[in-house]
Amino acid sequence: MKVLCSSLFCLLIIANEARVFEPCELFYLLRSLGLDNHQNIGVKHFVCIALYPSNLNTLYFDVVDGYPRYGIFNLKGREWCSSGKEESLNKCEINCDKFLDDDIKDDVACVKKIVSSKAGIKSWPTHNEHCNINVLSYIFTRCSFFFTNDGWYHKIMRLRLAHTMHIQVTK
Repeated sequence: MKVLCSSLFCLLIIANEARVFEPCELFYLLRSLGLDNHQNIGVKHFVCIALYPSNLNTLYFDVVDGYPRYGIFNLKGREWCSSGKEESLNKCEINCDKFLDDDIKDDVACVKKIVSSKAGIKSWPTHNEHCNINVLSYIFTRCSFFFTNDGWYHKIMRLRLAHTMHIQVTK
């Protein structure tokens, strides 16, 4: 019984530290943290990166192609942070667990380093896959004009507006 109570207590502590953002809430927070037009990349791109695959959840963790991914921005373990369990380049000089709490200031500092690196925004394969002009325009329009939450985020997730946009140019 004590083990069960201890486990539940730990889960409550972890759940208390996690946070799931609303898209426009994150949009304005990232702006205030200096990500708007960082390296000439608009804040809508960073919101989109946080949408896929973390669904704006700071507690997101997954292992992709053998590499652990941490936090709302799906930051690659072994390269950008150290878990203490495996060898890492730790380019952001931080423990990976710091990317799993509700304080995203350290996540944003690392994102700035990543975007300033040679690979830049291409460090996130999900950006090319999901963040097309339709999704980016939708995020920007909704958040710039601060529409009330009418479920638009859930519409994006259902529709997966990851279609490529075809533009026909005529002379």
